[in-house]
Amino acid sequence: MNGNGTRQTSYSTSSRDSRYGAGLQAQIQPSAKVLLDGYRGSLVYDDYSHMSLTNKQYSRSSTLLNPNDPVSMHLLMETAMGDSQQYEVLSFEEADEMKKELAMLTSRIEFTKRKLILESKLRDAALSLNRLSTNKGRDVSGEGSPISPKRHRGSFMGNRSSGGGDLLSKTGSEMAAIIRKCEELAQELWKLEQRAQKLHRALLEHTAGVLQMTHKGYLSKVPPGTPETMHGYSRGSSRLDGGVDEFDERSWYRSHDTLDEFGAGFGSERRQGGSRLISQPPAERAPQIEESARQTDASVATAKRGDLPGSISQKESHLADLRTEHEKMKRALETTDRDAKATEIQLALALERLEAAKQDAILREEQKGMDNDNALKVEKAARKEAEERFFAELQSKEEEISELATKLTDLRDEGEIAGFKLQGKLQESEERLRELSAQLNDVVEAGARFEATEAELKQTAEDKTKEAERIHQEMKGLEGEVVRLHTEVTVARAELDGAYGTRAQRAAEVAANPAIQKELDDLSDRNNLLVEEITALKAQGSSANSGNSELIERVELLQRELAETIGEYEIMTKSTIEFEREREQLEATIDSLRDRCENLDSQLSDEKVRWLGMKSPGSGGRDSLVPSNTSIMVLKNEFKKMMRETRAENMKAIRAEQEERRKLEALVRTLKRDQLPTKSGLSHSMTIH
Repeated sequence: MNGNGTRQTSYSTSSRDSRYGAGLQAQIQPSAKVLLDGYRGSLVYDDYSHMSLTNKQYSRSSTLLNPNDPVSMHLLMETAMGDSQQYEVLSFEEADEMKKELAMLTSRIEFTKRKLILESKLRDAALSLNRLSTNKGRDVSGEGSPISPKRHRGSFMGNRSSGGGDLLSKTGSEMAAIIRKCEELAQELWKLEQRAQKLHRALLEHTAGVLQMTHKGYLSKVPPGTPETMHGYSRGSSRLDGGVDEFDERSWYRSHDTLDEFGAGFGSERRQGGSRLISQPPAERAPQIEESARQTDASVATAKRGDLPGSISQKESHLADLRTEHEKMKRALETTDRDAKATEIQLALALERLEAAKQDAILREEQKGMDNDNALKVEKAARKEAEERFFAELQSKEEEISELATKLTDLRDEGEIAGFKLQGKLQESEERLRELSAQLNDVVEAGARFEATEAELKQTAEDKTKEAERIHQEMKGLEGEVVRLHTEVTVARAELDGAYGTRAQRAAEVAANPAIQKELDDLSDRNNLLVEEITALKAQGSSANSGNSELIERVELLQRELAETIGEYEIMTKSTIEFEREREQLEATIDSLRDRCENLDSQLSDEKVRWLGMKSPGSGGRDSLVPSNTSIMVLKNEFKKMMRETRAENMKAIRAEQEERRKLEALVRTLKRDQLPTKSGLSHSMTIH
């Protein structure tokens, strides 16, 4: 217990692993799910300051401990020294290595914990997304229920939810991957924490062993008279080692006034000085402690010379108190020195870490340079390959050029041969041309005889051509009119689709305004007139000159165009009839839906009124509903009356709007009919001609 026994100070790696690794190996590692559930409540950043070597905010004592009680402090010291006898002490290099490893493990633990926090957030988000997708798929699959409006709307979507299974499977696979990653991080964090706890325990045992070895055994070997013997734990002056001082019975017969005044004044001064010393830095504290020691010795000497011999024991007790205060100051100074040394050690560790970071940066730069070299090599190889490929292509192109030059020479030779042949044929053609020229002269003479007849036929053909052009222009005008009518039909259909009138009202409107049908009849009559005119022109052309093929072809072309126009007009008429039929169907659907909406609205209003009195806060039960039936019925009738009046006003406004729209449409049709006589006059003039 005195620290003089033999202690094993060697600390090898095998012994360290065998002692501190046994507990870790014997401890069974929990499953990944258990670890993840355990870390879930502590994912907020945990303070590992109890394992950090750089943290100096240790709790020095308990709130129940009185450090001024010598008996309690002596018992604690003896217990701690006894408990730390079997602790192994490391060398300075081993302790420094373990501290570095512990600092590295602490940083890795913090990094792993932050990563686990992020992955846990991703896992929670994936779980929420999976629940949302599951609920959405359940809502879409239950579209047969007539209660849920979402399911009812989903029935109109068709098979748009067919891809929901793929989305659910994809989300499930991603969620499984995230959960697996969280479990792996939890296992890694558990292993790191176990290793850090093992190292922390080894360092604590090393520190306790060093303090146990050097606490009393080291001081007992120091010769008396040195400053170490004034520490307060020496055998000659310490009351902790020598036991409790004997009681002096003579103190019962002495006066306490002088002793109280002496002790109070001097003790307060010493306490103030001690507090000032503790708050000062170590460099300024040492000379003040020496000055305080000299003042204490001088005060003791003065007290011994001036007081009576009977107060020696009291002065000795006071001297012991002063020595205790002095010892506390020295301990505070030693604590500060230890803190300064620890700070220097931390600074050295920080410098070593900085140097390691620099070396790491240098290695990264070298690796980057190697990567750049590799990239240059790859680029050179690719460039060389591209050059080889380019040269191969160039050689193949040169071979193709040589082949083309050979073919060009052959073609030139063939061209010369063909030229000679063509010259022979040209001479033959010239002879034939001379013969044909003689024949042409004969034909010209014969043609002169037919010039008069040809002039007459030409004049007739020009007249017919002008008439055909006029007919063509009128047909173009008719085509434009058909397009305009088609546009009007489309606009009228769109306006009818946007109207709010009933089907009976629209049927009455069509019966009252048959202008469209009249226009269609007029167009049919005009087409018949055009057909008759073309037939007459064809008959006149055939009777005038049966040999005028050009005029006949022109007439046939006009007839074909007219037939195509008539066919298109029939198609447009059929499509107009189909559009009218579809419009009637849509109007019927709109009317039924409007009636249904009105019925539902009235039912909803009735339900609101019916539940108005049942859900009132003042209703006390079944008996309270019976007296209020009359008032509820009155409110219900008033509400129905108000709703009917509102609907009647809305219907009046809609009817007025429809009436205004009908007037405008009638005015537009009148203006269009006024523009039609000009074109009708043109067709009439063509018929008379």
